[in-house]
Amino acid sequence: MAERTLSPAPWLMGPLVLAALYEPLRLLVSFEIPQKLRYGVGGVGGVGGLMNLGDPTYCSSPAGEAGYYCFYRGYMFGLTPFAMVTLAFWIMPSILLAFFPLVKGGKKKWDCESMTLSNVYKWTWGVASFVWFVVPLVYFLGSSFYWTSTYHFLLAISLAAAFPLSWHLSLLPILVSSVPARILGVVGGLRPIHLHKFISKSAFFFAILHGALELVYLLGNHENVGGFLQLLMSPEGLLYSFGILCLAGFTIQAALSWRKTERVRAWWPYLHRTTSVFVAITAAAHWWPFAIFLQPASALLASEMAVRWCKGLDQDHASSYQMSLSFIGGLLAQLLVLLCIWSWREYEMQKANASVRLAFLFPPLALILGFAAALTMSIGLLKAWQKFQPNTSLDSGVEEGVAQPLLDE
Repeated sequence: MAERTLSPAPWLMGPLVLAALYEPLRLLVSFEIPQKLRYGVGGVGGVGGLMNLGDPTYCSSPAGEAGYYCFYRGYMFGLTPFAMVTLAFWIMPSILLAFFPLVKGGKKKWDCESMTLSNVYKWTWGVASFVWFVVPLVYFLGSSFYWTSTYHFLLAISLAAAFPLSWHLSLLPILVSSVPARILGVVGGLRPIHLHKFISKSAFFFAILHGALELVYLLGNHENVGGFLQLLMSPEGLLYSFGILCLAGFTIQAALSWRKTERVRAWWPYLHRTTSVFVAITAAAHWWPFAIFLQPASALLASEMAVRWCKGLDQDHASSYQMSLSFIGGLLAQLLVLLCIWSWREYEMQKANASVRLAFLFPPLALILGFAAALTMSIGLLKAWQKFQPNTSLDSGVEEGVAQPLLDE
């Protein structure tokens, strides 16, 4: 019989397909709308359209008129129309996942064969990574700017590598969580550790490709190291400073995973969590749309942590209904925090004297406070379930011992 696994791969196909279609559709839309409106979906990976950053040529915001940068108002709660559409589609698979037990019933079981799922998902991930990298690379190389020197050509490759890297970071944490498998009622005896390692190695490859070539470009365009360091200390240079910190976190985590001594193995769960959180926070400060794209992953991890912290609730036998309630409550709480932070962000960044440094605060702050809100809400809902339905069976049919998260591997 083929090896079976508690893999969340069936649910992951939804976000993966959305991620693969994102950039081609964004570029298609940008080609079909007038030049004046392209900033609404523009920027590297759509960062301009997602993060309220517009074309200075058409800027009428107080900050833009003051000569700093073009930050424009959102349509609702500080979110642009592009950000609202992207956020809605990105969390849609999570909403469908959370309501799955209500449609199919909490006792529904799926029997997943790990070899089939793992191979299919690896091939799908490989094709998606190819699309993520090649589509923006072709677009960048279509501009004469990237052919002016070797450094500019390397910059095109670096920026193209940032696309698959961003999707790896957005989707990889989902593999760490066993919440999707428990909600779906997947039955099996092993965790998808090999799939997790495969995607982790791919993520590190694109991190090195993006970070190293970006550093080569920056150093090549400065006469000396002093000029480069001065750039890192400037307000706009925080973009590169956080990028370097994120790359350092990636490198440390990769080194620890490849050289697992006996002492490292003993501390690996804590080291893994610490470096993963560091990478997520610095990545959000480096590329602000992570505040949107890490929403589902953050809510999943908060839900799983809530189950582990609730006394009297057996983590391995929490029902599909309980996991669903914990997850959807945490996700909604996290979204509420995002909307509050983004409204505050809009208020502050509309000021004519708004500091550029302040702009780097909001994305990681939204992630940190959002995760705290999701965790608090998930714990509260689980405790309320225990209080008002103490005799409800917790058995979801998931085999004992399969729910340990990959962070402990």
